Amino acid sequence: GYSYCLSSEVNSDYYDDYQKNVVIPATGHNWGEATYVWTEDYGTCTATHICQNDPSHTETEMAVSAYQVVTEPTYDAPGLGRYTVVFENVGFETQTFDVAIAQLVHTSHTLTVCYLFAEGGDAAEPYIGTVNEGDPYSVTSPAVEGYTADITVVSGIMGEEDVIVVVTYTANEPQTEVLLGDANVDGELTFSDISTIYMYLLGLDELTPQGLINSDVNFDGSVDFSDIAIINIMLI
Repeated sequence: GYSYCLSSEVNSDYYDDYQKNVVIPATGHNWGEATYVWTEDYGTCTATHICQNDPSHTETEMAVSAYQVVTEPTYDAPGLGRYTVVFENVGFETQTFDVAIAQLVHTSHTLTVCYLFAEGGDAAEPYIGTVNEGDPYSVTSPAVEGYTADITVVSGIMGEEDVIVVVTYTANEPQTEVLLGDANVDGELTFSDISTIYMYLLGLDELTPQGLINSDVNFDGSVDFSDIAIINIMLI
């Protein structure tokens, strides 16, 4: 700015009119406290400050935020996320905004185990339960007299969908009554059984699985001449 005076106003009798310009130093900016406005998604933040000496002087800067997970959420507590913006204008301070990350929630699925006879029909009441996703499960198949289950224990890790398992029960083979010494499995104990065992031991004949069981009269786990001796005594 400039200031001046006319010499004629001081003493018009002695001085000619004269004008003097002088410089008034600039006052400079006096920035007020900055305001910071985040977008709804916290993707950007806009900073603004206004000069207190001249409100018509305003500086504004919009900066893009960076996001980071400060604390991971767990099944017991929520986590913490943080948005951060850094401005180029040194007059604006770095800003952060913390947001909660929802606590993890267990997701469960249904485990169904059906127990069926091989020939059809239910062998037992089905098992129905719920298992959290990612958790192990183990269900023992019930015993059914006279039948054998193809899966003794249903086990695994629960995935992202319900699980249905079918356990099939097959009838056991009927047990043949053991007649000790009946090597030829004809239902009778005779000297022909001794001949059958003798031929077997010489490698000239074979014994059926039941014949092997019947011939082991001393229960030592093998068929040999000692069994022939015992059978011979049994026949006397």
